[in-house]
Amino acid sequence: MRGLASRILGRIPMTTTIAAMVVTAVVLSVGAVVIAVYVNLSANSDAVARSSQQSNIRTAATVLGGMGGIQVEWTEEGDVASIGTWVMPRFYNDDITDSIGRISGETAAIFAWNAETDSFEQVTTSMVDSDGNRIVQDPIPANGEIHTQILENGALFTETDVNGEHYYSVYQPITYLSGTDVLGLLYVGVSQDAITAVVTDTMNLLMIVAGIALAVMCVVSIFASRLIARPIPILSGVMGRIAQNEFDVEVPYTDRKNEVGDMARAVEVFRENGQKVAAMTEAEAAR
Repeated sequence: MRGLASRILGRIPMTTTIAAMVVTAVVLSVGAVVIAVYVNLSANSDAVARSSQQSNIRTAATVLGGMGGIQVEWTEEGDVASIGTWVMPRFYNDDITDSIGRISGETAAIFAWNAETDSFEQVTTSMVDSDGNRIVQDPIPANGEIHTQILENGALFTETDVNGEHYYSVYQPITYLSGTDVLGLLYVGVSQDAITAVVTDTMNLLMIVAGIALAVMCVVSIFASRLIARPIPILSGVMGRIAQNEFDVEVPYTDRKNEVGDMARAVEVFRENGQKVAAMTEAEAAR
């Protein structure tokens, strides 16, 4: 493998090789920065979504707790510990969920247990479609995935699709005060588009900036690499002329203090030695 790489690189001019390596390094560096920013933004968006979910369920629980017969317990951190009632209230309109939606700026719904259908059915919601009609979510069956996770863990933080739109959702159980039976579910949803839009807009701006920076850095890198490596082919050409016994050629860059200067001074020694040998040969031929 190493021998193959050496043969391939040996066929490419050194200046081109250096420029290609510099451009590759620049592209990889910019790509690494873009990926790191994307990962960080994605992680932050998840944290923002979780924070919005917790804030909205606190708001919803506060509004719901203002109804008679609903008791809300809070944790020391101010989060909802539980919502309980002796009997699930009847909702004749959508005023409660509309109030939650107005305060939180997001969506809300309440599901009540229906023993006849053995599922939780939506009884009120703040969600409307493009025509202004209330969106009716599908019933949540008993012992289904959502119900099972609520029974095991309490409030469920998840993601749902409602009417073609994706939401970061919370299902907070409303339990019977003297037991653990779940009488209903308080739902709040945060539109994922609102959160991911920040990531998308930031990444679009970053890609534009990265593209411009990459183009500028590539041009500068190519120019700088060619400027730095330019003496090498020139010295190579001078050495070729010396090999053809053109000893009157001038060797450039001998005044430089770097590696190029060392190479140039070495070439100058070869030129001078060749010139001396040529002069000695001519003198012997003249005898």
